[in-house]
Amino acid sequence: MWKRGLLDFNIESCIPFSCLTPNTSLDRVSFSNQLLTSAPKHTQHPEMMRQLSLELINNIPTQALKNRVCFQWIPSHVGVFGNEEADVLAKEGSALPSATSSELFTSEIYSIHKAKANSAWKNPPTHDWYAGNRPGLSLLSVGTRSAETSLARLRSGHIKSLKFIDKEKNFSSCPCSCPASPAHIIDCIGASARQLWSGEGKGLVELLERHGVMDLV
Repeated sequence: MWKRGLLDFNIESCIPFSCLTPNTSLDRVSFSNQLLTSAPKHTQHPEMMRQLSLELINNIPTQALKNRVCFQWIPSHVGVFGNEEADVLAKEGSALPSATSSELFTSEIYSIHKAKANSAWKNPPTHDWYAGNRPGLSLLSVGTRSAETSLARLRSGHIKSLKFIDKEKNFSSCPCSCPASPAHIIDCIGASARQLWSGEGKGLVELLERHGVMDLV
């Protein structure tokens, strides 16, 4: 703490910006940018200023204390023309109610469309082919996992009887000696495409098993 004894040290409580005011007569004035310190508004209280000043004192090189060292507080915005007036207007403006406008910002438009999409997703349209009654549910099961897999293959067209030879589709023979394509299998067992895409999948599986063509699907 011996550094403090070599400094002119005084804080006026009524003027927060006056800190370590130098004497009127100085032999020399030097500037060091290594000691620059930012002081936010909350440090304008005298006690805060005192603590900040002591931190600066501890950063002064010992060699610099051979001479008497004085400080001058230089506020950045005090006394600048129009600054105080701008601060007052800004505070008054922040208290005013928000202005209503018919124009929407991009973020607002995005939020509106997102809300509509969310609502449509949570309330899906009522179609006879939409088995789930709300998002998160799988299609209604019509039987075993193997039966579900067979129906999925039949809907996509990638059934077991399908083979690719020289990039051409080739199907194994149906019991009736015809190529066992998905369309032929459905027609051969006396079913219809509606059964494949509606909730009548269980009956379609029974027809496939009855005609012995499940191994082709």
